[in-house]
Amino acid sequence: MTSQPDETVHPATSTGNDAVVARAYGLSVPDQFGGTYVSGNLLLVFFTDDLAVHGRELASRVSDYGRVEVRPCRLSWRALSASMLRTKAAVVGHPELGVREIGFALRRGVLVTRVQLRRVTPEIVRKLREVIEPEEIDIDPIGHNALLR
Repeated sequence: MTSQPDETVHPATSTGNDAVVARAYGLSVPDQFGGTYVSGNLLLVFFTDDLAVHGRELASRVSDYGRVEVRPCRLSWRALSASMLRTKAAVVGHPELGVREIGFALRRGVLVTRVQLRRVTPEIVRKLREVIEPEEIDIDPIGHNALLR
């Protein structure tokens, strides 16, 4: 089963055994590991390089490799974590933006920051662009969510 390449996936918060095993293995190769994420009932494990090697290794460790996909990403978990911390500090440091919630996900292997705002105005979008620069901002048409890439 293959999921859509344009989907946005969210960090795996499950304590299920395969997620724990995949994360433990990934952390053993920190310069290439990009994190564990979920999409439906798939466990997605991202690496910056050597996907076939990591896929074989995970296949030998997890109980249900049919529900695991190894995918490419641009940044290691260390680099992603550092980027998340910088972004969160930058956004939270500006209470005038009215940020209610902030979270992170991957889209096509690229970090996406989801920010829920009290309200969306052109002025707030402009200020978000300044705060997060050089990242791009897309406004989610469903509600008051700004997607920062």
